[in-house]
Amino acid sequence: ARHLVRIFTSVQNEAYQPLHTASYLIDHALWGLKPFGCRLFNLVLYAAAACLLLAFVLALGAKPVAATAGVLLFAVHPSHVESVVWISSRKDVLSLVFVAGALLLHVRSKRPLDRCHAGALGLFVLAGLTKTTTLFLPFWLPLVDRWLFGRSWRSAIERAAPMAAVALVLGGLVAWIWRQSGLLRELPATGSPLALAPKVLLHHASVLVLPLNLSALYPIDRAGAFDLRAAAGVLALVGLVWAVRRARSGPRRAGHAQRG
Repeated sequence: ARHLVRIFTSVQNEAYQPLHTASYLIDHALWGLKPFGCRLFNLVLYAAAACLLLAFVLALGAKPVAATAGVLLFAVHPSHVESVVWISSRKDVLSLVFVAGALLLHVRSKRPLDRCHAGALGLFVLAGLTKTTTLFLPFWLPLVDRWLFGRSWRSAIERAAPMAAVALVLGGLVAWIWRQSGLLRELPATGSPLALAPKVLLHHASVLVLPLNLSALYPIDRAGAFDLRAAAGVLALVGLVWAVRRARSGPRRAGHAQRG
């Protein structure tokens, strides 16, 4: 109990990710400090996340063969090796379990705050306490509801609003904890968040397409201004959103043509 109190009331490894740190208590109880057991736990979590992702893709209406092929491609992609093999990257696979479960329950919910929707909200809180970057999830959910299920923008935003409110509260709490611990890094005078974010996105997009020279630790250009790489990152995001919308609208246009 005293270890849990310390984990939830202090910063570990220059981050506030209490559930990530707490998960190692299970490892220590099961197999002490043997690294094989820790890696096995990572692998089990990753397999569970893949199964939840498959259920989520099927819930979106994908055909079983296509859904299975897509999730298998995701699961065996080389860019995920470090997240599974590195014991210290447990936060990636554990947060993926919570995010995949939250996505599945969100699409299964019929109305805001029903049983499935409340379950999705609870899993999202667990994800946010495991890895901070998951707090951006609710800002993508309206696109899922609007483009994949045809809900109105109002309905889509109402369904995502409770999770977005939790994200803002957790984000504010984590930012306060970071500030109190001296972990908030100031960008150099030449740097800009508008340049940093798309460069990180471009890095991950390039790794997905060409997985070479992989490492869980990658250099971040914090001092750079908005340049061609930042512009390419913005274009990659716009292209992704456009491709998803076009892929979904294609079958609809075909259906309208057949009915006509």
